[in-house]
Amino acid sequence: MLSISGILVVMIAVIVWSALKEFPAAAGLLLPTGAMGRTPFILFSVILGAGALLIPITAQLGAGLLPATEIEARQMMLILMASLLAVLILDRFALIPSVCTAFVGALEGYKLVATDDLPLNAAPVLTWVASLAAVFLLALLLEYALKALFVKSGIHIITLSYWMRPVAAAGMCLGIAAIGINNGAVLHAAAGTSGIGVPVVAAVSAVMTAVLGNALLQRSYAKADLDYELSLHSAASVSLAVTAVLLCFSSRQFCGMLHLPASPLGVQALIAVALLGVSVSRKSFAVEPSAVGKSLAGLILSPALALIIVYFSFSLIRRSDNDSYPIVLLLFLLLLLGFLPGQKK
Repeated sequence: MLSISGILVVMIAVIVWSALKEFPAAAGLLLPTGAMGRTPFILFSVILGAGALLIPITAQLGAGLLPATEIEARQMMLILMASLLAVLILDRFALIPSVCTAFVGALEGYKLVATDDLPLNAAPVLTWVASLAAVFLLALLLEYALKALFVKSGIHIITLSYWMRPVAAAGMCLGIAAIGINNGAVLHAAAGTSGIGVPVVAAVSAVMTAVLGNALLQRSYAKADLDYELSLHSAASVSLAVTAVLLCFSSRQFCGMLHLPASPLGVQALIAVALLGVSVSRKSFAVEPSAVGKSLAGLILSPALALIIVYFSFSLIRRSDNDSYPIVLLLFLLLLLGFLPGQKK
């Protein structure tokens, strides 16, 4: 019972991280268009973000992450804590990490200890590389297409802006659902090993999103003001490209056609590379090159660091016949609390 309560608390921490650190990067693309006000934005974030946990594609993506080796609830709690610790450490060093890719690495570290199975499974890395290439090309093509519509069609900008508002609102809804599927796969996998019902996790996610609604809105606008200098068609190109890639690479059927495993993706890395694709069309940077480097470094270092943390932690627990589990748990808690004060806003 204590392990289940503990894993639920850690899952809430993952939800908070996703809502305050990863979601605003996507929402900040189209939110400044005025397509959604405060109340609809929070409402759709709650319904679509949390509701994504209940659809089959999320269940399939989450189940596909779990190794064949059985994972106990308290072991999953440490795996989630290691994922959070990895992203907190990298965030402290001004990188842009991903809790989703960290979770994939943490599971690989657990499997390595549990089965002594070498070499490591590098297939998810191929999926991440393929997704980055896809989002770059798709953003570039959409930028050319929408630029032709906006600039060369001769339609008045006021008319275009009027018709683009419902399109932007629909794009935001799809984007919220896509991120809900991508990040929700982590929660689904954790729930599957802990005995916590997925509807319970979805309800907790909905409540936390509603509670954090105002902070989420403010961070999304701040992200737009500080990091993005995009025209309407450029913002739409990036948002649609990222959403399409998230939805496609969440599908086991789509990834199967590419002979790749479906895997959660690093949302902020996708956005940075999509902005790079838009930059090619604009012949000027739509994003700071350093931000792209930080996102890509965070994408790769998140799973690597989480794997190392989990491997050494579970190796210690295994050698002590589980006697050192309370010590490792306490150490994780202290490290998590220690890295929290230094987090960037």
